[in-house]
Amino acid sequence: MNRSDWLNAEKEISILKNEMARNKLHNVFENVDVPSEVFNRLLRPITFGYLEAKAIHSLCRGESSFSEKMGEIGGIYVAWVSYFDELCDSSPDAVQYLKNNIDKKSLSSAINDASPNKNIFLRDLSKDVDSQIIPLFLLWQTYIHESKNLYDSSKRKDVWEDFVNTISTQYIQEIDCIEAKIPEFQPDIWQMIRNRSSSPLWVNFLIGFLSIDTNLNLYSSKLKNSILKLGEVAKIVDDITDLTDDLSNRRWNYVLIKAHQRDPKIFDNIERNNLKIIQWIVDEGVVAESIDDACISFQSAMNDLKKMGLFNRDFEQHMRLFLSNWFKYDSPTQY
Repeated sequence: MNRSDWLNAEKEISILKNEMARNKLHNVFENVDVPSEVFNRLLRPITFGYLEAKAIHSLCRGESSFSEKMGEIGGIYVAWVSYFDELCDSSPDAVQYLKNNIDKKSLSSAINDASPNKNIFLRDLSKDVDSQIIPLFLLWQTYIHESKNLYDSSKRKDVWEDFVNTISTQYIQEIDCIEAKIPEFQPDIWQMIRNRSSSPLWVNFLIGFLSIDTNLNLYSSKLKNSILKLGEVAKIVDDITDLTDDLSNRRWNYVLIKAHQRDPKIFDNIERNNLKIIQWIVDEGVVAESIDDACISFQSAMNDLKKMGLFNRDFEQHMRLFLSNWFKYDSPTQY
C-alpha cells in the first residue's frame, strides 16, 4: 500500500468515525448513560469493523445493496471485541460477574433466543452489577440480534451453528485466559490464546455468510483455516506491540510463550527483572523470529485465498490496516 492509499484510508476512517460510528453507537446506547470516555474509545473499533465487514461482504460476492447493513453489524461486533478485551484487562470485578453468571450453555441459549427478545442479557442483570458491563451487554445483544435476523432470512443453519459456537467459545476462552498468569504455564496456552484472538476475523466472515445475498459455496473449512491464520498474524503483531504491558501484567502472549520455550527459567524472577527479561527476549532474537512467523503466515494465508479466488484489493488493504494496529483504541485526549 502506497502513501496515498494510507492517507485516503485515514481520511475515510476519520469521516466515518465522526459520522456513522457516532450515530450507530448512539442507537446502541439509547437511553443508557455511557461514560463519554468509553463512547469515544469505541469509535475507532466500530469504524474499523464497519470497513472490515464491508470488504468481507464484497469478497464473498455480496450485493452492494446489502453492504451498508453488513458494515454496521460488523462494526458493532468489532467494538464489542475491543471493549471485552479492555474489560478483561482492567476490571476483575466485571470479569468475575461474567464468569459467575454466563457460561457457554446459557450464552448459546441466549443467542438462539435473540430474535424474540432483544434484551437477551440485560433482562437478568442485578441492580448492583458493575456499570462497566452495561456497554458490553448492549453491544453484545445488538450484533447478536442483527445476526439472528440475517439467519431468519437466509436459514443457513450450518453457518448459524458455526457462528453460535465460535462466539460462545471465544467468550469462554477470553475469560479462561485471564487466569493463566506468568510464570504458571500450561501446554495448550497458545492454542487457547490463538483461538480467542484469531476468531474475530472469522466471525465477520460468518456474519457475511449469514446474509442471503452472499455465495454460500465459498463457505468452507479451508477458508476458515486461512482466515484463522490471518487472525493469528494480527495476534502476533498485537503481542509484539504489547510486549512490555503484557509482561508487567503477567499475561501470556505469543512472544512470551516463545521465550518460555527457549528458557522456562527466564520468568522465575518476573517481579524484579522485567527490563532484563525484555532485553533478553530482544537479544535472543525472539521478537525478530515472531515477526518472521507473522510474515510467513500472512503470505501463506494470502496465497491460499488467491488460489480459492477470494482475494481483492479492498480486502488486502483492510488486512494491511489490520496488521498495523488500526483497530487500537484512540486516546480520549483526542476528543
